[in-house]
Amino acid sequence: MTNIIFICSSLEPGRDGVGDYTRYLSYELVNHGYKIAIIALHDRYVFEDNESSVQTENGKTLRLLRLSIDTPISEKLKKASQFINTHKPDLLSLQFVPFGFHPKGLPFWLNKFLKKLSSDIQWHFMFHELWVGMAEKSSVKLIFWGYIQRLLIINLVKSLRPFIINTQSHTYQQYLKKYNINSEILPLITNIPPTHYTTSLKENPVKKAFDTKTFNFVVFGSIHPYSLIEQLAIEVANKVKQEFWSVTLTILGRQSNESKNWIAVWKRNGLNVNYLGEQSAEEISKILSQSTIGLSSTAFAVIEKSGSVAAMLAHGLPVLCIASEWKPRGIIPLENHPGILAYKNSNLETVLQLAEKTSIPIITVSDIARQFIRYLE
Repeated sequence: MTNIIFICSSLEPGRDGVGDYTRYLSYELVNHGYKIAIIALHDRYVFEDNESSVQTENGKTLRLLRLSIDTPISEKLKKASQFINTHKPDLLSLQFVPFGFHPKGLPFWLNKFLKKLSSDIQWHFMFHELWVGMAEKSSVKLIFWGYIQRLLIINLVKSLRPFIINTQSHTYQQYLKKYNINSEILPLITNIPPTHYTTSLKENPVKKAFDTKTFNFVVFGSIHPYSLIEQLAIEVANKVKQEFWSVTLTILGRQSNESKNWIAVWKRNGLNVNYLGEQSAEEISKILSQSTIGLSSTAFAVIEKSGSVAAMLAHGLPVLCIASEWKPRGIIPLENHPGILAYKNSNLETVLQLAEKTSIPIITVSDIARQFIRYLE
C-alpha cells in the first residue's frame, strides 16, 4: 500500500492540530517513497473549495483538496469522489475527531458519505478523539451525548471495516477494546518540530537547574481549568524563599481566561512570569530548548493526545502534569507515561527529583512514519 489519501476535517496550518498531524505524517511518508494526497472534508478555514499542490523538501508533490464547511454534502461527495478517482489510492486513511466534522461532535452524515466514497478501497482509521462523558464525574447530559458519539464510531467501524485502527492514547485504546474494537498505538507527532539543539542531547535540564538553582517552567497551547497551578505556585514560592531559587514561568499561545489566571496566580506569589503570546514554531522550539520543565493541564489519563506535550518531550523536556484529578469511567488507565510526571499537592521536591532521573522518549516524525508503515505491511 504505497498510494494513500488521508481524510481529515481541516487543513489550516497552525490552526488545526489533526490537520497539522496529517501534513507532517504525509510529508514524511512522501520521503519514504509513498504517493500521498489529503482531503479536508469539512474545512472551517476556507470559504471556497480549492485544490492545490505542496512541494516537500525533496521536491516531491503533495496534492491537497480542501472542501469548505459551507459546501453541501452532495457537492463534497462529488468533488471528493473525483479526487479519489484521479489519484486511485489503495488505502484511505480517516483522521477522526468528532468535533472536526460537526460542531457538536455528532457527524451523522459521515458514515453514509464515506461508504459512498469507497466501495472497494481499504480503510485505515486514526482515532484522535473518541467521545465526551468519559470522566467518572461527568453529568448525565455528557454521558448521554458521549453514548450517541460512541454509537456513531461503532457503526463507522462496522460499516467500513478498516484494515487497521490506530489511536495515540492508551486510555482510548482501552475504551475501544471495551466495545470490541481492536487498535494499535501510534504516538502523536509533535506540532513543534525541534529546530534548535534539544536539551536531551545535553545535560539533563532538571539536573542543571538543581546545580544552578535556576528553573524555567514553560507552558503553551490550551490551558484547561481546575488545574493545580495555585498549589504549584505556593510550593515554588517557598523554594524561592528557602533555597534561593531563581524561577520563571513562560506562557506561550493565545491568551485565554485560564492563561490570565495563571499569570495572576504566579504574580500573587511573587514569582516571575513572561507571557509571550503566539509565536512562530521556530521561536517556540528555541524557548523549549532553553527551558527546564514543561507544564501541562491536560488530564494525566489522556495526556498522550496533547500536541504541546509531544512537543515538549521532543525537545528533551520532562513534563509535569498539574491537571486536577480526572478518572475515566469503566477502565483503569495507565499510571505511567515516559517522561511525564503527575504532580500532587505538596510533592514538588519528589517529582523534580524524579524528573532529574527520568529518561525522555524522543520520538521523531520519521519514527512514527516507519511505525505506521509497519502497521500497513
